[in-house]
Amino acid sequence: MKKHFTILAITHAQDSNLLNTKWYLQNLETSTGNYDKAQITVDVTAEFMSNKTFLTKFCENLNGELNYQNPSKFNFSYMNNPVKTDYCNNNQQLLDISKKYIRDFFEGNIFENFSYTVSTSGNAKSLVITDVKNNKVTYSDSQNLSINELDKITFDIFPNPATDLITIKSSENINNIKIYSLNGLLIKNVSNISSINIKDLAKGSYIINISTRKGFHSQKFIKK
Repeated sequence: MKKHFTILAITHAQDSNLLNTKWYLQNLETSTGNYDKAQITVDVTAEFMSNKTFLTKFCENLNGELNYQNPSKFNFSYMNNPVKTDYCNNNQQLLDISKKYIRDFFEGNIFENFSYTVSTSGNAKSLVITDVKNNKVTYSDSQNLSINELDKITFDIFPNPATDLITIKSSENINNIKIYSLNGLLIKNVSNISSINIKDLAKGSYIINISTRKGFHSQKFIKK
């Protein structure tokens, strides 16, 4: 059953950079946790079509109709109720992330404008959508893309397992390093350094996310 809303806004020209591309989710940043391709182990797609319709698929399918407010913003005149699929089976972590993506990020902001940017790096194209609460989703136009692979960025993270300090060697300058628990909780967030102290972390597995101007790299490591 479709949800109908009245939108008092002028519909502007569509953005050809956004349209008719199958976008693949790379990263989801929310106030309750961040998730990337190390945790999102299924292909999550989104499509913005020339007839102003939107479709995205995770553990649920969601359809909507777009209104472009200006070249970098849109909202939805209606969205259907998400339809559950068997795509994620009974994987509880994926089901939880899917809820944040489908229901909280998109459907939860039905009355608000989303802003977005489309950028290119080499042969890769990326899309970042931001909601009014500054939550973000990042997509690429390649299915199994690691942005760093296309741009030939090399990373060396050592030691792994580690006790006190992790050092990262990168062919690109490192802008930011984040460490997450396996359930997506942000543990550490540091900028413009190549080493990070992990002495205060509990023993176990974590995900380290390294950001450069050309993209990001995620890898699991073990604190022993």
